[in-house]
Amino acid sequence: ESEVTQVFVPLGIARQEAGVEEAGGGISEGEGMSVSLEHVQEALQVLHDPQRPAEQRRAAHNFCEGVKEQDGEAFRLASLLAAPHLPHTSRHFGFQLYEHLITRRWDALPEDSQAQLKLVSLQVLAGGTLGLLEEARFIKEKASQLVSLIAKREWPARWPDLFQRLTALTREGDTQCELALLVLRSIGEGVFEDDRMSDARRNELLQALNAEYPSLFDFIFRTLETHYQNFGASTDPKSRGVSRALVSACLQTLEAYAPLASMPQISGSGVLPALRALLHSSEMREQALDVLLAIASKKARDAPHAPFRALIQGILESCGPGGLLAECGYSEHKRLCLILSNFGANHFYTIQGTPPAEGASSDDCASVREGFLHLMATFAGYQALTVSESTAQFWRTFLDLQAAESVAPMPPAVHAALLEALAGKLRHPKEDDVDGDEDVSDFDELAKLWAMTKPKYLDLLKRLAAADPAQSLSYAGVRWQAALREYIEAGGRADPAAAGDAFEALSGLLDSTVAGVPAWAFASAPSASAAQECQRAQVVGACQALTQMLLEAEGGNPGEIFIAGAVFRSLPTMIPFLKGQSNGQGAAYIVTRMLSRFKTIRWTPSDDAARRGLVLNARRRISTSTVKVAQALARELLPHRGEVTALAQELLGSDAITSDEVAHIYELLFVLSNPVPSVEEQAAFLHEVMSAPVSEWVSQATTDVVSRPQAWLQGTEVGGVRESGQGGDPLKDPRVKCQGTIMTLLCIVRRCITGGSALRAAAQSPSVNEQVSLVLPNLANVIHSIHSIWLPEVRAGVSPAWQGIYRSVEYEVTADPEFRLGEDIGNSPAAEMCTWLRHCRDSAYQLLGMLCSFKAGFYGAIEANPGLLRPLTSHIPAMENRHLRQWLRLVVTPMALNCPKHLQEALMGAVLAPVLALAYGRLSEGYGAMQSRNAGGGGAGK
Repeated sequence: ESEVTQVFVPLGIARQEAGVEEAGGGISEGEGMSVSLEHVQEALQVLHDPQRPAEQRRAAHNFCEGVKEQDGEAFRLASLLAAPHLPHTSRHFGFQLYEHLITRRWDALPEDSQAQLKLVSLQVLAGGTLGLLEEARFIKEKASQLVSLIAKREWPARWPDLFQRLTALTREGDTQCELALLVLRSIGEGVFEDDRMSDARRNELLQALNAEYPSLFDFIFRTLETHYQNFGASTDPKSRGVSRALVSACLQTLEAYAPLASMPQISGSGVLPALRALLHSSEMREQALDVLLAIASKKARDAPHAPFRALIQGILESCGPGGLLAECGYSEHKRLCLILSNFGANHFYTIQGTPPAEGASSDDCASVREGFLHLMATFAGYQALTVSESTAQFWRTFLDLQAAESVAPMPPAVHAALLEALAGKLRHPKEDDVDGDEDVSDFDELAKLWAMTKPKYLDLLKRLAAADPAQSLSYAGVRWQAALREYIEAGGRADPAAAGDAFEALSGLLDSTVAGVPAWAFASAPSASAAQECQRAQVVGACQALTQMLLEAEGGNPGEIFIAGAVFRSLPTMIPFLKGQSNGQGAAYIVTRMLSRFKTIRWTPSDDAARRGLVLNARRRISTSTVKVAQALARELLPHRGEVTALAQELLGSDAITSDEVAHIYELLFVLSNPVPSVEEQAAFLHEVMSAPVSEWVSQATTDVVSRPQAWLQGTEVGGVRESGQGGDPLKDPRVKCQGTIMTLLCIVRRCITGGSALRAAAQSPSVNEQVSLVLPNLANVIHSIHSIWLPEVRAGVSPAWQGIYRSVEYEVTADPEFRLGEDIGNSPAAEMCTWLRHCRDSAYQLLGMLCSFKAGFYGAIEANPGLLRPLTSHIPAMENRHLRQWLRLVVTPMALNCPKHLQEALMGAVLAPVLALAYGRLSEGYGAMQSRNAGGGGAGK
C-alpha cells in the first residue's frame, strides 16, 4: 500500500512545476492528508441510504467527490475499496476512482503511474472479483471497463501486448474468460460511442482491430462452441450456468464487432453456422437474433454468397412446420422479421445469383430465393402491425429492383401470397381485435399505428401491380366479387359498419392496383413486344370484367343503397382504363347511369337515421364521381355530350336533386364544355347555364325572401314572434332555396374565372354581363338584410330564443346551448338560423367579390345605377369586427383591384371609406378607453 501511494505522491508536485493548478491542492510528502477507509465507507453508506436527510447525503456526496481531487489518495483508496470482500457500494466507488484517474487525469500522470494503472487493471481481472456466478453484473462491467478505457487511449501503440495478455487471462479460468470477453466487447462498443474520440484516433483503433479480427473471431467461435456444447451436455445447474454466461458474453462481443468487421471476416470464422444453430435454443435464441440483426443491418456489398445463402437456407428450414414461427412469440418474430428485411434490403444479391466459381446449382439458388420471398410475404401478413410494417423496406427495394430488371421476376405464387397479405392489412382495426403487438398499449395507439402504416401497404400494392398487372387486377376482381356476394347473401343481417370497413379496404385495393398498372397495359393499340401484348390483353380483359361486375352489382340491386354507394365510389378508379381505351361511350354510360340514380336513391320522412345516412353517402358519391369521370374523359365524352347534358338539364328542372347537389350538376356541365374551343359556343353555353339560376334569383319570390330579415328570425310577420321555436317557419324552405341559388351562381362564376381561355373570353360577352347585372340588386338586398340584423334597434327587439345568433363564435353549439352535434338541426331554430346566416353571408360575400371580374356587367351596372351601393354600405357601422374582416378580404379588395380608373374615386369613396372610418373610430374609442383606465390607475399603468 505504501509503495502504491509513493508512485502517486510526486504527481501534485509535477503538475505544479508544469504550471497546472490543482483543484484541491497537490499531494506532497509529509502533508498527512490521507483519508481513512472507514470514513469513506461511512460516507458511502450515508450516500446510498434513501432514509437519510438530503443535507447529510449531499455532504457525503461532496466528501466522496473531494477524495478524487488528490490523485495519490484516490489511487490508494481505490486499491483498498475494490477488494472483493467489501460491499458492492464500496467496490463500485473504488472502480469509480480508478475510472476517474483514467478518464480525467490520464494525460497528467507520468508514464510510470500510467504503467501502474495498466498493471492494476489487469490484476483486477485476474483476481479482483468473485466467481463468475457469484459476482454482480454491474461489478463485472465496471471492472472490465477499466481495461477498455485505457485501451482506447493506449492500444496498440503504447500497449502492444494487450490482446496477448487478455488471451493468457482467458486460460486462467471461466471467470477471467468472461471478463476478457467483456473487455473486448467494451472496446468494440467504444469505437463509435465515445463522442470525445478524435477521428484520427478512431481510425487508428479500427485499423488495429482489423488486423486482430481473424484471431478474435476464431477465439470467440471456439469459446462459443465449447461452452454451448458443455451447456447442452451438462446436467449440473452450476456448470450450465457458467456455460450459459460465457455463451452470452461471446454473443454480446460478436454483436459489438459485427458493425465494424467486414462480411468476409465475419463469415470466415464459423460464426454464422453457430448462430443458426443457436436459434433452436430457447435460452440463447434472443441474443443470437440480436447478433444476426447487427450483421444483416450492415450495408456493405462484400458478403460472400455461399455462407450467407447457407445461413438464409438454415433460417428457412428453422421456420418450417413446427419451427420458429410456431415455437416463438412476438418478440422473437419481430427480431427475425427485422433480420430478414434488412438482409433482403442490403444483401439480397447473395441469394439472387451465385458466381460460377462457387459451384452452386441454379436450382438451389432459386429454391432459397423463393423460400425467402415466401417467408417475407408471410411476415407481411403478420398479425402485429409493427412486424408487418417492418417488411415494407425490403419489399419496396425488391420491387424497385424488379421494375429496373435488376433481379429475376417474382414467382407468381409469391406475388399472390403478398397480395393476400397486404390486402388483409387495409381494413381498419376494431376495438375487439387482438393485435398481438407488445409495443402497442391500447386501441387508440393501434388505430394511429394503422393509419401511419396503411399508406405503405397501398404503395406496395401499387408496385405489385406494376410487377404483374394482370394478376393484381384479377385478384382485386375476385375480392370484390366475393365481398359483393357475401353482402347480398347476408341481406339485412349484414353489419353496416363492418361492411363499410370491408368495402373501404376493397376500394383502396382497387385504387392502388389500377394506379400501379403501367399506361401501355391500358392502351387500345397492340404492343410491340409479344410478352407485353399478352400482358396488355390480359389487363384489358380484367378491367372490362371488373367494370362490368361493378355495374351489374349496382344494377342488379337497384334498391340496395349501400352497394350503390360502394360501386359509385370505385367506378372513377377505372378512369385510366377508359381513357387508355378512348372509351367515350363507356364513360358516357357510366355518367348517365350514375345521374339517373338521383331519381331512385332518395329518402322519405319515414326513413331512420341509418338509411338516411346511406342515402346521403350514395348521393354524395354520385355527385363527386360523375364530375371526376367527366373531368378525366372530357374529350372522349365530347361526342356524347348532348346525351349527358340533356339528362343533367332534366335533373336541374326537377325535384330529384337538392340545392347542395345543384352545384355539382353545374360543375359537370362546365367540365363537359371545357373541350369546346369556340368562344361563341362557350358564350352560348354560359348564357344557357346561367339562365335558370338567374331567373330564380330575380324572381319576386326571391326578392320577398331577401328583403324580410325580421321574418327570418320570427318565422312570421311582425307581431307573431315565436318565443322558443314553436310553430312552423314558412320562410325556411325559401331561405334554403335562396342559399342554394347563391351557391349555384358562385359555382358558375368561379368556373368562369378559373376556366380555360375560351371560357374566360366567353365570360366577357355582352349576354353574360347582362345576366351579371341582373344578379346584383337582390345580392345587395340579401347582404343588406343580413347586416340589418346587427343594427342595435333590431338586436334589442329580438326575442331571447334568438339571441344566441349574436354570440361571438357563429356555430350551432353556441347559438343554442341545448343543441348537440349530430342531432337534427331542424329541431333547433336558433341553431339552424345561425348556420344559414353564416353560410349565406360568406357565400354572398364571395359571389359579390367574384362578380367584379365581369367588369362590364358589374361596374357598368353600378355606374348606371349608383344606388346599388347604398344597400351594401348603409349598415356598415353596425358590423362586428369579424364581419369587417371578411368584407374587406372578400369584397372590398377584389372590388378595388378590378375597378376601372374613372370609377375608383367614386366607388372607393362609397365602399372603402365607410370601412376605414369605422375602423378608425373603433381604434380611437379603444385607445381613449385605455388612456382613461391608465389615468384612473395612476402612473403604474402607462
